[in-house]
Order: sequence, then structure tokens, then C-alpha cells
Amino acid sequence: MSRKQRIKRTLKQADSPLSTNQIANRVGLNWHAVDDELQEMHEQGAVDRRKLSNRLTLWWDGEIEL
Repeated sequence: MSRKQRIKRTLKQADSPLSTNQIANRVGLNWHAVDDELQEMHEQGAVDRRKLSNRLTLWWDGEIEL
């Protein structure tokens, strides 16, 4: 399973939006690798995000309405 698939699965299984760090911990990758993948996935419309501050971004599956 690719990194993107693991991240997408993690977001689909989550009950609420997750931070980059939470996703990294759940998929077993470092924060920078997950952030790079999430940025690309966001540009493709696969995930949504909300930046709460320079240090905190929440992510969720793009198929779910919040």
C-alpha cells in the first residue's frame, strides 16, 4: 500500500479531522513525509484542510462534509 493510500485510509477511519502529526503517528511515517503527501493530495482535491495556525493544520477526507 502506498503512502497516499495509507494516509487516505487513516483519514477515512477517523471520527474527526486529524493533525499532520496525528496522521504521521498513525501511519508510522515522519511528519515531513506525511506533510508532503498531504499537500499534494490537497492540490488534487483528495483531502481537505483547515490551517488553525502556522504550526497546526487539520486534515480530513475530502468526501466528508464538515
